[in-house]
Amino acid sequence: MTNYRVRFAINFTADAGQELLKPTADGKWEPYIKIGPLDAMTTNFAGFDKTGDKLYLLDSRDRDTAALEYIDLKPKRSI
Repeated sequence: MTNYRVRFAINFTADAGQELLKPTADGKWEPYIKIGPLDAMTTNFAGFDKTGDKLYLLDSRDRDTAALEYIDLKPKRSI
């Protein structure tokens, strides 16, 4: 079954950076990741894995080249 719910949005900042936003329970948006203007040229979001628990991206933050990375979106459980 395909799930078409919106999970994130991208906003461009005044300094030419990017901000990944996630929806809140009350229908507003909150910042999730901020990307500076230099890294915004080479950092791109690529999609989700089949479970929807990982967000893949080409990420150049804190490095001089882009690398395929993922962000684990699954909430961490405390014991």
